[in-house]
Amino acid sequence: MRDQRAMRKYTVLLWAISSLGCTHIVFDSPQPREESSLLEFPEQYRGIFLPESDGLDTLIVARNTVTLVEFDERMLSLASIDTLKNITLKEGLLYDAELPIMHGVPYSIEDTVVRYHYFSRQVIGLSDTLIIKDLESQLVVSTNFVDDIDDHWDVVLVKSANTGDLIIYRIGNLNPSDNHDPSGNYDGQLQDFADITSIEKINENTFMFRPTKEQFLKLIKKDLFSQKETYKRIR
Repeated sequence: MRDQRAMRKYTVLLWAISSLGCTHIVFDSPQPREESSLLEFPEQYRGIFLPESDGLDTLIVARNTVTLVEFDERMLSLASIDTLKNITLKEGLLYDAELPIMHGVPYSIEDTVVRYHYFSRQVIGLSDTLIIKDLESQLVVSTNFVDDIDDHWDVVLVKSANTGDLIIYRIGNLNPSDNHDPSGNYDGQLQDFADITSIEKINENTFMFRPTKEQFLKLIKKDLFSQKETYKRIR
């Protein structure tokens, strides 16, 4: 059994897959299909990086591991404590089931507010569920952190900028309908990629791509990976 709490947080915070109500694009295998996996991160991708966007963790990339470091503060209404299923107060510590930690943390009560801080450090190594491949001067990172489903792979691209920063490109929220949505809620049309590779509907919001290496390159050139986060190198 995989560490689901760590893996879920890793996927959401670093490789930024999708959120409720958004389309989720998965692949049937690590990408690109015909390329060999790397056993370690290339030198230019290693270091300590801070995210430009709020809500993401400090990122430490070593030879064959990725470490997420997070320090944050949370506040809750004292009146809500008894109604929150994820919160438990026990022997002077607060346990929050939504945090990526198993131990309790100290807390304080100020008037009607419960305040607590937490620190987490998660180390995840290259494995059969985290695979990296080199493709035209960028890393293709494939992750599969779903138990008992071997052919659902989330994929992002990682580039090392001239400044040493890491730029992570992900798939945006694609409109699954043939009709264009003028609301601006989507980053593109799912059907724009149907002429490159087959698209299989898994459920209402999840779609699977099955590209060859050549087709995967075409998907990149057609800007399938259009959304990005930047991590600034500090060491």
